[in-house]
Amino acid sequence: MKNTALIWIALIVLLSGCDASPSTPDVVLPLFVTATLPPSAAPPSTRTASPPTAAPTIDPIPGTTTSEVNVRVEPSTASQSLGTIPPFSTVQVAGKESFGYWLRIVFDDGNGWVRADYVQVSGEVPLVDAGAGSGSGARGAILRGVNVRSGPGGDFDSLGLLNQRDIVFIMGKNSSGGWFHISYPPAPEGAGWVSADFVEIANAVAIPIFGDGTPLAETSESAPEKIAAPADGDTADAPLANFALSPASARAIQFDGEISAPDDLEDWLAFSSSQSEIAIQFLCKTGAAQVELTLSGLPPIGCGEAQSARVEPGVVQLLKITPASTGDWVRAQFEIRIAISN
Repeated sequence: MKNTALIWIALIVLLSGCDASPSTPDVVLPLFVTATLPPSAAPPSTRTASPPTAAPTIDPIPGTTTSEVNVRVEPSTASQSLGTIPPFSTVQVAGKESFGYWLRIVFDDGNGWVRADYVQVSGEVPLVDAGAGSGSGARGAILRGVNVRSGPGGDFDSLGLLNQRDIVFIMGKNSSGGWFHISYPPAPEGAGWVSADFVEIANAVAIPIFGDGTPLAETSESAPEKIAAPADGDTADAPLANFALSPASARAIQFDGEISAPDDLEDWLAFSSSQSEIAIQFLCKTGAAQVELTLSGLPPIGCGEAQSARVEPGVVQLLKITPASTGDWVRAQFEIRIAISN
């Protein structure tokens, strides 16, 4: 019995050992080295071009005409006229050319140019391009009245005239640099020549030689023929003309005349105004002159200038026109405009 019991105990232990689940050993996973690819090169950044910056919009500046003004396609009296604006009219000024002699204004749903002398503007006027104009891109201003010639010399035919402070578009110069080839729309070929002595320009050296540089027959621009203005015998006591200004009749008058030395050295004009505020505008077509409002105490008004003045209503005022310089020979053709301001 005892042996039988021992056998049963041994069998139970053996069977128990067979039923026991084996312990799972800790498995150490192999160390895998993951290959690291070299970093992909980032594609070069493509810079998107920014849209061009729009030119700043310039708000027009109000101005007031001091006289009747011609509105031109380009800043020159030789340019086509777009129309006229009466004195004391409000205009919108969009800019000025680099010399400051002309203003670009808003006119008839577009733009035009007027002389700066005849527009009063309060505020800084910005510079603007004076126009496309064919040529080297250089601009010049006429110093005094000059003939436009068909070639670079005073012996060539005259194609027309340019006035003081007209702006010209320069296409080139002759080989000596003494004459500029300019755009001149009134000429049959739209171009002509002016003496460099009559042109104000910043850098004449940079102007290219026009054509192949072959010298052409060249002569200097001759002085105007010495033909004296007719002696009219006017004096302060016996002026050439006497005008009356008033809102009910004539708000503005214009007078054209000429003086010369030694025969007709001065001209006298008289006027009266029903209003105390007037404006005087003085233009020189040829030569150089000046006008003086004798009772005002103001300095003389020169070519291309305008001046406001106060006068006593109803009192006769005298204007004295004389040469701007003295010499053995002086001749000037002028235009004077007088208008009431209120």
